[in-house]
Amino acid sequence: MSRRIYKAAFTIEEAKRIIVENSGSHFDPEIVAAFCQCIDEFHSVAARYQDDGEHEEHNPPA
Repeated sequence: MSRRIYKAAFTIEEAKRIIVENSGSHFDPEIVAAFCQCIDEFHSVAARYQDDGEHEEHNPPA
């Protein structure tokens, strides 16, 4: 969900879709199930620590 120099940040909905679609192949299904049960907490944390791009602007990667 964090912005990168080479791509825009995913929304939490897009990140969840990718995680759920890859359950059992890239992600452990039990972890995905736990993630889905706690999605409201992820929304809260994402809102609290929203990436404003300030870090990249002031401290570009080497």
